[in-house]
Amino acid sequence: MTAIEIVFWASLVLVFYTYLGYGLILFFLIRVRRMLGKDRQPPVDPQDWPVISLVVACYNEEDGVAEKIRNHQSLDYPADRSQHV
Repeated sequence: MTAIEIVFWASLVLVFYTYLGYGLILFFLIRVRRMLGKDRQPPVDPQDWPVISLVVACYNEEDGVAEKIRNHQSLDYPADRSQHV
C-alpha cells in the first residue's frame, strides 16, 4: 500500500466519521447508557439545585437588556438559588 493510498483511506474515514460516525457512536452510547439505567435525573428538591448567575454583557443594547432581565426573573427557578449580577 503506497503513501497516497493511506492518505486517501485515512481521509475517507475522517469524512465518514465527521458526517456519520460521530452521530452513530453517540446514538449507541446513549442507548447503552439507558439500558444500564444510568440516566441522570435532575434533583427534585429545589435546595439541591445549583446556584445560577446571570451576567449580561452588552454594547449599545439598552432595549434588549431590560427584556433579558425580565425574562430571567420570570423563570420558574427558586429565588434564593439565583443571583442577578
